[in-house]
Amino acid sequence: MHFDLAVNDVLAHEGGFIDHLNDKGGATAFGISLRFLRGLPDTAGDINGDGHVDLSDVKGRTKSHAKAFYHQYFWRHYRLGEIRQPAVAVKALNLFVNMRGKTAALVLQRAVNDCRYGEQIKVDGIAGSDTLAALNSCKPEHLVPCIQWRQWEIYKSIVDSDASQRTFIRGWKNRAFA
Repeated sequence: MHFDLAVNDVLAHEGGFIDHLNDKGGATAFGISLRFLRGLPDTAGDINGDGHVDLSDVKGRTKSHAKAFYHQYFWRHYRLGEIRQPAVAVKALNLFVNMRGKTAALVLQRAVNDCRYGEQIKVDGIAGSDTLAALNSCKPEHLVPCIQWRQWEIYKSIVDSDASQRTFIRGWKNRAFA
């Protein structure tokens, strides 16, 4: 239901083909990196069917392919369709695409604990049923700003530990507070 809204937000932050020297994921197209494609089972990332996952598979991505990819490997995999509030679903997909599983889950869990008084959820980096239920229990007008600040903390810590990543900080800040 909220997938189209969420994936369009992701694609607004992700360009077409980019091969930036400092990008640790390597070449990307619409945010899908060569590193991620190579980590998929068998040759799931091999869109040109040559039996190898390589740069041509990144360059061959289209926006419609990216949407289908994000639906399968992120939206469905992390059960984001169970998030009832559109603004929270948008932020969650954006986090999982940009930060991957454990880090994205940690951001969401910390944000939930920031905006909930009393009962806290376990911060373990696993976005399971408890995390999804907790996300749904928070008012989005309280939760989304908490997610934004926790997301920004991650980006700042990346730059603090690796100065080569400073080149991405403006885009990351825009992404965090979008």
